[in-house]
Amino acid sequence: MGRQNLARAQISDAESVLECVRLLLTVLLASVCPRHDLVVENLLRRHQLAVLTRPTRTRRGARLLLWDKLLWVLARRFCAGWSEHLTFVTPETVVRWHRQGWRLLWRWKSRSRGGRPHLSPEERELIMTMSRDNRLWGTERIRGELLKLGIAVSNRSIRRYRWQGPRRAPSQSWRTFLRNHAHHLWAADLLTVPTLTFRTLYVLVFIAHGRRELVHVNVTANPTAAWVWRQLIEATPWGQKPRTSVCSRTSRPVLPSGLTASDGRSRSLPGNTPGCRSPSTGSSSTPPTS
Repeated sequence: MGRQNLARAQISDAESVLECVRLLLTVLLASVCPRHDLVVENLLRRHQLAVLTRPTRTRRGARLLLWDKLLWVLARRFCAGWSEHLTFVTPETVVRWHRQGWRLLWRWKSRSRGGRPHLSPEERELIMTMSRDNRLWGTERIRGELLKLGIAVSNRSIRRYRWQGPRRAPSQSWRTFLRNHAHHLWAADLLTVPTLTFRTLYVLVFIAHGRRELVHVNVTANPTAAWVWRQLIEATPWGQKPRTSVCSRTSRPVLPSGLTASDGRSRSLPGNTPGCRSPSTGSSSTPPTS
């Protein structure tokens, strides 16, 4: 025990000696350093002490204001050894404050100045009157007539303030039309199916949209006009025809004109029509057309 206590006493004495040596070196360096560096160091350390002892009610710890951050940003700019005197935050934090300041500066410099001058009510009324009285005039013609009067207006402003005409009454959507007329619609599709032996089979499908009923289907390897006519006759026995038939644009050249309905109406719909889908691709929420 005596030896341990002696060793501890020797270690504590060595630490005390090192602390004294460090203090003497600091005093010597302070005496050699210029007065300007001492003043700056004293200012920065006193500022940190004031920040750490500043009372705050919201949270425990230092409360940094905008002026505190600005002081350290300026110290980073004009003082060489500023990071040696920094203790309450890291140098990376000061660098981040500096970058935030630059972002705020450029955001203020690039702010909107109000854009183009707004058109007066008289100019708006003139554009509306010219477009209403001359309905065949386009945007460029109206702009040219305004330039003759000494009024410079962009094409976008003319399109915004020109007369739009009476609004059309709202019409039913495509899905509503299909839902209301599904029981009168038939869909026809002629599709191809590859086999394991690398042959191509042609499938002709007729579907009634009312109850999603498969009216007729047949398969062949060599479709001809006579074969298509035969399938059409078998699909419409005893003169049973839909009011309107629809088919895709790819199937329209193949199907005969006899596919038209009882009133002679046959519709060819594009594939991107809402709710338009081939009968062979499966069912959907609305009756698909093809």
